[in-house]
Amino acid sequence: MYKLYLSINEKKLPWSIERCCDQEIAAAAFSDLVNCRDLECADFVAVLEDSHGTLAQHRFTDAIGSPDFWRGRIQDIPWKNAQRRLREGRRQ
Repeated sequence: MYKLYLSINEKKLPWSIERCCDQEIAAAAFSDLVNCRDLECADFVAVLEDSHGTLAQHRFTDAIGSPDFWRGRIQDIPWKNAQRRLREGRRQ
């Protein structure tokens, strides 16, 4: 299960919470959030979590190239289930 939401001052905005079970849908939804031009220069943080914790946080006020600026780097999200599948595939 994946959860995406916006936060401000470390408080989740309840109206922004989305949940889904599919990694590709979660990635697409997170990409939509981080690419939202209406949120640029705001103190919002877009958060992507799985059952193990936070996978990525996008800070709209961070500069391009900073670790918490995910625009253009969605493919770099450290998906835990993808790593598990990779490890399982190596055993076979």
